[in-house]
Amino acid sequence: MSDIFREVDEALQQERVEKLWKEHNTSIILLVVTLLIATAGFSAYTAWNNWRDQAETSTLIMAMEQDNAAEALQKLAGDSRKGQQTVAVLAAGGKHLENGEFEEALAVYENALNQGQVTKDFEGLIRILATRLYYTREDENSADKMMALLKPVLDSKNNPWLHHAHAEAALIKAHYSQDYDAALDHLEAIITSDTALPALQERAKAMKHVYVIQKSKTAQEG
Repeated sequence: MSDIFREVDEALQQERVEKLWKEHNTSIILLVVTLLIATAGFSAYTAWNNWRDQAETSTLIMAMEQDNAAEALQKLAGDSRKGQQTVAVLAAGGKHLENGEFEEALAVYENALNQGQVTKDFEGLIRILATRLYYTREDENSADKMMALLKPVLDSKNNPWLHHAHAEAALIKAHYSQDYDAALDHLEAIITSDTALPALQERAKAMKHVYVIQKSKTAQEG
């Protein structure tokens, strides 16, 4: 008896499929063709994307090996995709730093930030590197410029470079403005954080100890 029911059920299913095909055969064919084209297109894009990554990596390596590597890397930063641009910017700045060319390195970093040539994850690092280069200048306005560079990082609570930015801000507030209260606030943000690196927290604690003493001395002298 069960065999008869199964045969009837299979016959009904076949009838439904035939009816569906007769009514919608054109739409089904178009759907299949569209899926095939989409799959082929995705595969082609993936292959092209991988090829371009390899090509740009090769170009990056060649640029680093040139005599005028910093210049070549900076040019490459303007021609590549953002991931390769970020590497090129870091490499170009590094080449200038190796040669003691602090102003040139700073120009590379600031230009990259202005042109949007770095990925969001590494933008904070570039801002911190640029900030540190301002220490090489004898400029009374450096503190304001450095804090302006750090502000986007300090304002972003999920930025991976946030705690490093707080450490830089503490240095600036203490050594340029003698604003030890503000410096201690930045350090406290590191010390009390659940996500700050332990090594950075230890550094912040050491800085805090120094600034508490400096604050006390300043108050006594005043």
